[in-house]
This record gives sequence, C-alpha cells and structure tokens, in this order.
Amino acid sequence: MSSRNDPIRWLKRRLWLTRLAAALVMVPCATWAIAPLHTTPPNVPHIEAPLRINQSQPTSKAEIDRRVFAAKLWNPPPPTPAPAEAAVKPTPEARPLNMQLIGIIEENGARRAAVYDADVDCLIILANGDHIHEQTVTNISFRGIELSDGHVQRKLVLREKPS
Repeated sequence: MSSRNDPIRWLKRRLWLTRLAAALVMVPCATWAIAPLHTTPPNVPHIEAPLRINQSQPTSKAEIDRRVFAAKLWNPPPPTPAPAEAAVKPTPEARPLNMQLIGIIEENGARRAAVYDADVDCLIILANGDHIHEQTVTNISFRGIELSDGHVQRKLVLREKPS
C-alpha cells in the first residue's frame, strides 16, 4: 500500500488532472471548429442591361496620323573609341601556392623534391621540368626549389629544424 506522500502517486494524479483539463479545453475548440457556419446571402443589387440604340450609319474607324510616331525620342551619344592602352593586358596576379617543401632527394645524380600539396592533400615527388598547378619546376637545389609560371618566379625553401 502506498502512502499519501508517495511521489509516484502524486505524478499519476497530476497526469490524470492534466488530461482532464486538456479534454475540457479541446471539446469547445473542436465544437467551434467543426460546427457549420451560419451564412447569409449577400445583398447584390439587380443590374439591368443598357438599352441598345440602333444606328443606321456604320461607324468608321478613326484615322491615325503616322507622322506622330516618326519623331526621334532619344538621341544617344556616338560611341567613344576604345583607348589604345586597353590592348595591353596586365599580368594576372599570382595566387598563393598552398604547398610545402618536405625534402630534397638525390638519386643517381638527379635531384628531386618532395612537396606536400595541401589542395589535394598528397605528397608529390617533382623533378626539373615537372608541372604542378600551372607552375614549372625550374631549379632544384639543396636549400629549396624554384617554380615559374612564365611571369613570376617563386621559391619554396626547406624549413630549418627547430633546436
């Protein structure tokens, strides 16, 4: 047997009271929503058709004066000639390289560079003349590599180990 102060008994009673309150609120709301509306027909005045007058003479169409539409409404200025300086294109601004030089490898007298490309998230081994992101490897030394796109020369240098 449970006591009067039992928390579970108190929660069951509160749940029962909540359900009862919800039902008491829902019944009038549902009645209002489902009940048919009382409608009255609108007061519309009676409209009679206008009287038709029989005309014995046929009506002629009004003549349009076409000279009215011949007027020039807008006179744009003549086009300006293109300046001669526009023919020279400025060199495109080089975008930053998202690469890191990891190391220099020498095999059979040929140097190669190990480069980490963050754009594609992989390690790439490059030799002289190889291409990467529109850049060409022009020189590989023990300190770094040089890349060129034909306009701009860039260098990737090995980082010194922290002591």
